[in-house]
Amino acid sequence: MAVLHHTGIYAYSREHALAARRKNRGEITAEELQKIRSSDSKKFLDEQISARCDYLSDGQFSWKDLARPFCYSENEENLEMVRRADTNTFARRPNITSLAGIGRVDLSKFLLHRVKNQQLAVLGPYSYGQLAKVATGISIEELQAAYAKALSQSLSSLANNGIAHVLISEPNLGEKDISVDIWEQEKENLKTITSSLENAKTTLGFFFYKANSAWQNLLELSVDNIAVDMRPRDYFNPTPAAKILVNSHSYLFESDTDKQIILGCVNGRNGGFTPNKGLESAEWIADVVRLANKQNNSLKFGITFSTDETILTRGLADAKLKNMGSAKKLLAEDGL
Repeated sequence: MAVLHHTGIYAYSREHALAARRKNRGEITAEELQKIRSSDSKKFLDEQISARCDYLSDGQFSWKDLARPFCYSENEENLEMVRRADTNTFARRPNITSLAGIGRVDLSKFLLHRVKNQQLAVLGPYSYGQLAKVATGISIEELQAAYAKALSQSLSSLANNGIAHVLISEPNLGEKDISVDIWEQEKENLKTITSSLENAKTTLGFFFYKANSAWQNLLELSVDNIAVDMRPRDYFNPTPAAKILVNSHSYLFESDTDKQIILGCVNGRNGGFTPNKGLESAEWIADVVRLANKQNNSLKFGITFSTDETILTRGLADAKLKNMGSAKKLLAEDGL
């Protein structure tokens, strides 16, 4: 059966977004903002349950960006803001002055709610190393290995206490051609992370870029699933024909694998110039999976957004999630 889940940080409601701005202006307290944030998270959980998602996210509203818990800085607002992976998403840049400070983070304090079949998205070691500002004398390779160890320690206790799915987002893997040595190090770093997650499923998220040149290497990584961005530069265009979209990603279906392929076919970065252009119908989403299955019916598929940070109005994001849930129901009726 096709798996359905969200990826990463979800869109704020209007009330939540306005409250965050009011907090920045000193008009409300941190406690008042947290109450609104928790309520918004509960509404998102209800939306996912209604859509029959297999894993549930609290929206990760407390994270702000996927690197933030691992900035290791008490004064985060002074950290440099940088563009992520050549996109219009941004993150605070970790300023690493010593590897001695790279250690376990209590991720439970970033969770707004604890629910059954909960999922969490984190930034992968390669992308973290590319994002961070590193002091002279520390190599990127050393930092990535230290971060992988810290992430493993941080996630293991959560996986033993209810976290059922961890998405490891690696958008920077698609930024440029990656050498054999770097791929080998990524394999080792991911083994460090996933070996501590025996009680949770793991997904490698490859967002913002087409995965064709990296696909065979991705299949060798020690994760259960791979989520691929099928709309990497499709910010403002109308929804393409399902057949054209699937045929342009035929490389995904050429190799048999036990890994489930999570199709990021629903555009999570922009809804187009009008909602009618940007809102994928349930039938269209189901057709993408049906056509993928025709290309290779030995593969297992899932559906999700095309990004690890949903940049949409909340209403449009919710409508897309609802249609994904309806598509899942259609696929179940087809036996997929």
